[in-house]
Amino acid sequence: MTLSRVFAVFVLAMFIGVAHAGEQPNFNGIFWKQMSQSQRDLFVMGLLEGMSYGHWNVRLALMQEATDHPPKGVESNLMKNWATEFSAKDYLNKKASNITAAQVVSGISKLYADYRNQQIPVVSLIDVVTESIKGASNNEIEKHLLEMRKEVAKNGA
Repeated sequence: MTLSRVFAVFVLAMFIGVAHAGEQPNFNGIFWKQMSQSQRDLFVMGLLEGMSYGHWNVRLALMQEATDHPPKGVESNLMKNWATEFSAKDYLNKKASNITAAQVVSGISKLYADYRNQQIPVVSLIDVVTESIKGASNNEIEKHLLEMRKEVAKNGA
């Protein structure tokens, strides 16, 4: 078992007690502030690993679909190549390359320091933090956060 999978299993085990104790927690700023620093680090590592794993599974599913049911007039190899290229654009290899989990944790903590962001899910803030690290302007970041705040308010989360 790889180290990243061990972390993912550990994070899952860490929160199983919460799930059995009652209602599923809302993984937002309120939850974030209740976690210790090490829990935050492991939580973000688990999220990043989950995103990477999800992209890998999408690639495999696309390649299988290309083999089993290629669109009419499109060669199976062309579809497989497209699936491979699609997966190469995965989150960790492109969007978050050279970004550490510690940077993401620090950025999320900074965003949750603003009371207006408390209801935004942790996973949603990963995009905002990586955009910021990659050089997005403060106006772009604030626009993205405003959209998220409106979405959360609309859904009553």
